[in-house]
Amino acid sequence: MFLSQYTPHLLTAGSLFVAIYLHARQSRLSFWQLSLWSAVGSAVLAITVIFFIHDNYLNLPVEVSALERLYAILMVCVLSFVYGLILALLVGYVMKLAPSFFD
Repeated sequence: MFLSQYTPHLLTAGSLFVAIYLHARQSRLSFWQLSLWSAVGSAVLAITVIFFIHDNYLNLPVEVSALERLYAILMVCVLSFVYGLILALLVGYVMKLAPSFFD
């Protein structure tokens, strides 16, 4: 119950952690490359949590075809990639391009 109730919060925290970690540690890659790698990490995290850790988080019917399951995986991957990219761009902007944002 705990994991299924707080999955969106955990995915957001994981995406935020990946974005902060990559932007803080990697200095040889550009801003856009770090943001794209962070978005890929967010998509992998979402796929792992939603499809491998949970039994049926999306409440798919038991008799679902392989094409429908692939469509669900693709949609989760695309949506989490876009969400992770937006989050990584914001984090990277604050950390790399405007470090005095909160001063």
